[in-house]
Amino acid sequence: MTTCLHLRRFSTFNRNNPIPHRTIPEPKGQDLDFVNVVHSHLIHSDWDKLNKLSTHFTPFRVNHILLKIQKDHVLSLEFFNSLKTLNPISLTLETHSIILHILTKKSKFKSAQSILRTLLASRSIDLPGWILL
Repeated sequence: MTTCLHLRRFSTFNRNNPIPHRTIPEPKGQDLDFVNVVHSHLIHSDWDKLNKLSTHFTPFRVNHILLKIQKDHVLSLEFFNSLKTLNPISLTLETHSIILHILTKKSKFKSAQSILRTLLASRSIDLPGWILL
């Protein structure tokens, strides 16, 4: 419960600010084409085609796909969860940060808390020492 309150405070503090993605370079060339194709498949719920593309997901591409679908938190979470089995190596601390931001901006604190707990429990991503305190 305490974690939910912390997430709520974090989310509402800058409610009108967009996801902090300005430090991520824009996709170009094949990356941009890939992001657009995956976006189209996601919108049309064509999961079979997405599964076939799963080996080509990179953290950079996944981040941009999430940023592109951020207004639909349900689709964002579905896509994020599918990556856990399709291509878990594409999930980085930055990717987790983006999905947490998407969910907390839509007040989906329980979903965000679940992802955060899983991330901290798994220790599969190198976290800065201050996060584990």
